[in-house]
Amino acid sequence: MALPPSGTITAAQINSEFGRGSTATMSIYDARNGSYGAINNASGKRPTANGQTGYAWSNWWGYDNGASFPTIYIYEEEAQADTNVRIYAWNNYGVNYISELWFFYSGTYNLASESGQTIRQNDQIQALWSWLNGWGSGSTYTYKRVYSTSRGYLYIGDGPTQDTVYTSFYPLSGETIYVQAIN
Repeated sequence: MALPPSGTITAAQINSEFGRGSTATMSIYDARNGSYGAINNASGKRPTANGQTGYAWSNWWGYDNGASFPTIYIYEEEAQADTNVRIYAWNNYGVNYISELWFFYSGTYNLASESGQTIRQNDQIQALWSWLNGWGSGSTYTYKRVYSTSRGYLYIGDGPTQDTVYTSFYPLSGETIYVQAIN
């Protein structure tokens, strides 16, 4: 949502069914201090994040008041060989908030629950698959994928378990994503 370069925030709503429109304005002070509702914490860009005051128009650029939290699952199925997944994450301001979080065993894990961190819209998530000279044969074929329930496959890096691959992706608002390691 791009904000107008004036002293108020303007929201316009057009009701096409009745052909009516309405406009409401509020001061940036009222918007920042929640006079008409709270700032949405699921938006990747937030007016009070990263040490910003929320009182400058530039603090509001990129803010999505309709955002919802994405959900990221790590799904590992190690039937034939060891397949390990490592996760890094950075917020919209470039701050690394998850580093070297490894998943070593078969199962389904919720990234937010496992890391104790809030995952937001448009955060950069990096997944790495590595055998680490673990158990089983390194030549075992392994699915190494990132799958979004709304966008389909975001990454396919299938191949021998011993081949280390990685990718980065950016979850959308409300999206469910699976980082898969299956053999």
